[in-house]
Amino acid sequence: MTDPLLYGGCLHSPFFIFIRQPHGYSDTEILALFKLSSYQRSTEPTPHGRHAIMADAGDWSMLADDWYYTLWHMKTTRPVIEGLAEYHEVYICMEGDCDRSFDFVHYRKGKLARKYVVSSPSYSNRVVAEDFGTPLPGEAALLKNDGYNIGIELAGTLGIKNRFTDDDLRIYTPPRDAK
Repeated sequence: MTDPLLYGGCLHSPFFIFIRQPHGYSDTEILALFKLSSYQRSTEPTPHGRHAIMADAGDWSMLADDWYYTLWHMKTTRPVIEGLAEYHEVYICMEGDCDRSFDFVHYRKGKLARKYVVSSPSYSNRVVAEDFGTPLPGEAALLKNDGYNIGIELAGTLGIKNRFTDDDLRIYTPPRDAK
């Protein structure tokens, strides 16, 4: 792999979607749900190119975005997540790339259980924009620490695997980038 995706076992991605198993979807079916059906498995993605990363994350399936925020910006992503959340537990999290924004959203039993959105209008500050539902286990300590990667660290408190090796990752790229 020419572009390191892991730093200390933590996947370098701005946006994660986790779907609790069992859900019955293959990688191909999940990619198709998110309108990435043309993506193909790749062992050598183009550095800094478009990709989607799948992995088993304990009792969850993970779909991670590229640094173009491809999934994040697609208008179809939120409706697909909401549709999945009607039948499956879903956790998503986002970390800003050049500011200190972040968010995490947790759906349980077909309903929104927790949503916490922080904006960073001055690129160095944090302002709570949305705060809905009961805080998740470990959330208060992570927020008090005010560090980075809060959403993915919080995933760990839900039993979601958040440290990986290269062998754990299944990388998919658009056809022109597949190798």
